[in-house]
Amino acid sequence: MSGNLSISVRIYSCLWSDHNNQREQVAIASKAGETAGRRYSANVETFMIGKLSVLDLNDSHIRNDESRCDYINQLFQYWYYYYQLRSLTLTDPCTGRPLTSEIYRLVR
Repeated sequence: MSGNLSISVRIYSCLWSDHNNQREQVAIASKAGETAGRRYSANVETFMIGKLSVLDLNDSHIRNDESRCDYINQLFQYWYYYYQLRSLTLTDPCTGRPLTSEIYRLVR
């Protein structure tokens, strides 16, 4: 029995750590997306005045799209870890409240 508990604690610990790390990854991906968006906007303006090649404009467009996709993937992973923690512990990781209290509140 204690072996199973030990495994559960390790799984919970890993998920909690991954969830917290993922929060940072979402913030990093968000900033990278903002930077890529600003770069693309600046490159469009530079292209319009004839000082940037189509290849460079296309490259910044691709990087902008990739950064958006990365942000979405990072968000997906964040929520994946969040709901894995909820299902494992039957508590809300952010508030610490048991999920059963939410069910009783909704039923009333």
